[in-house]
Amino acid sequence: MAKNGDKKPMSKTDILNALAESSGLSKKQVGAVMDGLAALISKNLSKKGPEVFNVPGLMKIIVVHKPATKARKGINPFTGQETMFKAKPAQRHGLRPAQRAATAVFSSRNTRRRDRPGFHPVAGRQVL
Repeated sequence: MAKNGDKKPMSKTDILNALAESSGLSKKQVGAVMDGLAALISKNLSKKGPEVFNVPGLMKIIVVHKPATKARKGINPFTGQETMFKAKPAQRHGLRPAQRAATAVFSSRNTRRRDRPGFHPVAGRQVL
């Protein structure tokens, strides 16, 4: 799972420090904005709210209702033995990245092979 090597995700303090530095606001003001955003998101995602929250250019949080499933009998396709599948509780979740954020993250994966650096047009393969 440690795909990034020893890189660690940013902590809340790291995020607050970076935003305070880039915006010129104090850490306390940035913290207040983050707390206000968290309260706004929870209010919009509640059952009384619209159950959708959009952060333009970044993400869209949508509540998806998945009903609970009962325990059921089934056959294991590998062994052929009859097994009992566990019941699963109901779930409410959902998050979609905005197009700009998704393009920034997944752009290197979606490029065609010939457009990647190191591709040799005559050999038709990666040449390093």
